[in-house]
This record gives sequence, structure tokens and C-alpha cells, in this order.
Amino acid sequence: MKKNLFILIMVIYCHLSADAFQGIIQNNDYLYGTGTASTAEKANNMALNDLISKISMTVQSSYSSTMSEDGKSVREVSELMVKTYSSSALTNVEKIELEMNDGQFQVMRYIKKEDLKEIFENRKVLLMSLVEDALKSENDMRIGDALKYYYWSLMLLKTVPDANKIQKEISGEGNKILLTWLPDRMNRMISKIRLDLKQIDTKADSKIATIEFIANYDNSEIENLDYKYRSGSYWSQNIRLNDGFAYIEADNDAINELSQIPLVFEYKYIEQSKCIDAVYQVLSNLEPIHFNTQKILSLKEDKQTAPQRDNTLIQTKSPAPVSAEAPEKQTNKHQLDETKAGQYMTVLERVCQAINQKQYESVKGLFTENGYLQFKKTIEYGNARLFKNPLSNVTFNQSDTRIVARSVPMSFKFKNASAQIIEKVCFTFNSDQLIDEVGFTLSNRATEDIMSKSDSWGTYEAKTALLEFMERYKTAYCLKDIDFINNVFSDNALIIIGRVLKENTDPEKRFDFGQRIQYNRYSKQEFVSNLKRAFNSNEFINIQFEETNVKRTENDPVYGIQLKQHYTSSSYHDKGYLFLMIDLKNEKEPKIYVRSWQPEKNSDGSILGLDDFKF
Repeated sequence: MKKNLFILIMVIYCHLSADAFQGIIQNNDYLYGTGTASTAEKANNMALNDLISKISMTVQSSYSSTMSEDGKSVREVSELMVKTYSSSALTNVEKIELEMNDGQFQVMRYIKKEDLKEIFENRKVLLMSLVEDALKSENDMRIGDALKYYYWSLMLLKTVPDANKIQKEISGEGNKILLTWLPDRMNRMISKIRLDLKQIDTKADSKIATIEFIANYDNSEIENLDYKYRSGSYWSQNIRLNDGFAYIEADNDAINELSQIPLVFEYKYIEQSKCIDAVYQVLSNLEPIHFNTQKILSLKEDKQTAPQRDNTLIQTKSPAPVSAEAPEKQTNKHQLDETKAGQYMTVLERVCQAINQKQYESVKGLFTENGYLQFKKTIEYGNARLFKNPLSNVTFNQSDTRIVARSVPMSFKFKNASAQIIEKVCFTFNSDQLIDEVGFTLSNRATEDIMSKSDSWGTYEAKTALLEFMERYKTAYCLKDIDFINNVFSDNALIIIGRVLKENTDPEKRFDFGQRIQYNRYSKQEFVSNLKRAFNSNEFINIQFEETNVKRTENDPVYGIQLKQHYTSSSYHDKGYLFLMIDLKNEKEPKIYVRSWQPEKNSDGSILGLDDFKF
């Protein structure tokens, strides 16, 4: 009986599906594609390809302005452009599947013509948001991000019908046609990048010479940018500079014969584009647009300005810290004077010598137990190495009974990373002059965003506590310190993670803060467990912050910090907007009560923040 009922239902379903099949064919409001094959999957792919072909015929005249110069016809170009939508938008079109009497499958994929306009409009919205990201990044000296977003916008623009008509209001410049403005903007940016030689380290006991330089844009240090250089007949791996600081390695024996070294800067960032499916599809399927990002680093200067090629890495005499001014000139009362700083400088010199000689145990007595553990984790983060005179720009500041030494640059290499990473390391001393913490600093701009707040916002100690907390948070991710994460989150913490257009049927885990983003709520245990899996499955993790905005509650030292987060690991890249609600009543034991992450801003340009919660 059940078998007969099932057969009856299938007959009715097939009959209705066949009727729907014919109904779509006869309805001029739809575009459709069909495919017939021995399997449903093959038939579906055929139907999608047929649909793409028909869509391209519909819009081919709109792509004439983006035709390439390789001899392709307008039809071929338009079909190629439409195919870049297939893995995301077009797979959401409606589907009818029929199983024929001969065992073959027939599939129809169809879409309303009106819905097609929405698909193109969504891509236009995406490229416009990337242009906004690029403008903001350029203003913040994140030149790597700016070039990346400009380039992604340009490539997306090629896939939008009537690309030559799309305009955008640019502050100070008026309405601009993006198809010409974007490449012009990129070329202008590239022309403004300047390289200034800092010093050359030609150690007698090494085959490798290290050349340090500073990358500037409009006379300001570039916060982030990936580059590679040619030494001899090979190109290096990509290297990510940090706050303008960058380096090159060359053959020690040949360094005196070199007058210049060519570099090229990254702008495509194909691996990072995987976090935005539409961008990745475009970059993967279309011919790239090439920009000349090559720069020349000159190694020959006038004798008066030429750097001294000292073969010593660490000077035997304690150098005066550059930032430590004489007491009568000192403007920051929390910054140590030269005499006091010298005591801590001596300790750091010994630590740097141990790093270079890889004799870490020899300085174990300079650390607390916790400090030494963090030191080892930092060194093991990724084949860590120091630069020539690494303490030349270190600063010493006092916070309560602690002394914080900042800005010791180190480079880190990883087996499976697309780029080497330069990080600035800080060392925190306790009252016994032992190093109790080792971690990564925030960028200069992110630090300034916090420390430049007025006195009415909070005391120096409060701002310092918040800065140091964010540095510990960043360090915990980089060093995979799951214990720190577990301890710093309140047991009842509200953890919200946003996803673009991901349907979740569980009403207990669904929030509705925006139309394009759906939010899932996780317990602390779920969040920590997921994070632990991410830590275990990645060779390395690195996070960077920008667009820092901090508020505090009226009566309590509870802070809401909003920032843009760039997350990079050996297997994944993304960017999004992070909000943390942090309780600093007990500065030694801060607690996170709310953490939210969203891939995009809300439709009004906002992100979740302190004002969204009641106290």
C-alpha cells in the first residue's frame, strides 16, 4: 500500500513538474536554461551553462565597453563576465528536475528577468563599498589595503553591465566615472610611494646582509603593504611591512657591488579575496589588469648621508633610547628619562643577544615564569629574527609599578604563509625589573586612536590599561593562547557572530539586526571550542586592527571598543567589524562581557556598539 502511494505521489510530482517546465518556457518574464544527462548533477551543470549563455545574450551590448584586447567577441566577453556570477548569485536561481522514463535527467534553471537586475545591482553595491574601504584605507596610510580594494573594485566593475556609465562622488574631486578614475587613482598612489634607505647590516659571520628601509606615502609611514624584491636571479617571498619598516636580504659578499635593488608591491591579493566570493570568482576567471608597482631602492648615497655599515648587531655600550628625552625637555611624565631607561635597556640587550645566538635558556633568569613562557612562544611564532640595532627606537613608559618597553621589530616566516610578517614586540617589566609579559603591539595609528583621547574621557592609566588589554588580545590570537581567551571572557558572555545571508532555522540562535546580515549567538564554551579548533588547524594566525573607536559608560570603567579587524591564517583570510565590551574595574583581571563580529557594516553604516546595550 505504502509503495503504491509513493508511486502515485511521484507520478503527480512529475506531472506537476512537467507542467511547470512548460509554463516557464511559455512565460516571457523568465530566462531559462535546460540540460539533459545521465545524472542529475550533469544535467544541472548543463542547464546552468545554458542559462548563462542566454543571460549573456541579453546583456552582451552592455559589456561592449569592457571588451578585452585579445580578440574576443562581445558575445564571448559577456558570457565570461556572467560566468563570474555562477558560483554565488546564479546558483540561487530556481530549479526544476525531471527523471525521464529512459533513466535520463532533465533539469531547468530559471530566473525572473527582474531578479537578474537585482543580481547586477548587488555587485555594483559591493564594488562601491570596496571603493569606500579603499578611500578610508588610503587616508589611514594602509596603502596595501587601499591598493587591494581599488583593484578589486576595478575588476568587479568589469563584470557590471554599462560599466563605463557608473559614477561615484569622490570628496574633493566631484563625480567621477570609475572605469577611468580607479586605474588613475592606483597609478597616482603607486607614484607617491617613496623608499628611504635606513641602514645596511653586513655582519662578518653571516653570508646574508640585511638592508633596512622605510616606506613612505605622502611623507607619512605606510602602515601596511606587501612587497617582494629581486636579489640576483630570484624574487623573494612577499613580506608585509609594519608602520613603514621593511627589509631586504642580499648576498653579503656582493652587497658592496650593488647600487640598487628592485621591488614590486602587491595589489591583487588573490588569496585574501577568498573571503569575498564574488571578488574571488572575478579574480579567478578574468584576465588581470596589470599595474607597474616596481620601485627601486637605491643603496648608493652621498658620503655625507650614507649609512654606516657596522658589523655589530648590539652595541656593547648601552645606547640612550631615542625616545627618552632629558628630564627638562620631557613632555610625557610617564616616559622614563635616560638614566632610568638605561637599566632596562641593559636587560633588553642581553635578551636580543640571546635571540641572535639562539641561546634562550641563558636569559631565563631575566623573566618571570609567565614572561619566559610568552617569550618562548613569541620566538617560536614563526622563525623569529631581529634586525640591526633593534633597540634604536624602543620607548620606555611607566604604568603603575610596571615598565613597558615598546617597538622592538622582529620578522616572522612561516612555511605556508603568502607573506612574511613584521611585528613590533613589547616587553613588560614588573617591580623587580623582571620581564613578566611579552607580546605584539598595535599599529601606531591604532595606538594613537586610544591614547589621544582627552583627559575628560579617561586617565592616562585607564587609556594605557585599555591599550595593553587590546595588545594582549591580539597577542593571544597570534600565539594561540586559548587559556587567556578562556579566562578573559565572562562565563555569561554574549558572543554574536554575523554571517551574510546565511539562513539559520534555530530561533534561539537568530538575531535580526540587519537585512543582509544574520547573527548567531554562541555560549562562551561554544566560542572557545570553535576557536581552539581554529588554533589547532592553522600553522599561524595574525590579526591587525584599524578604525578604532572607543566609548565608556558614564559611571563605570566599562568600555566599548569598535574596530575593523583583518584576520589572516595559513588557511583563511577575512575582514570584518569587531565590538568588545570590556570591564576594567579590576585592571589586572579584565573581563569581556560582549563580543560581536560582523562581516559588513549595517545598512546605515553602523556596527554593533555600546549604545545597543542597556546598563
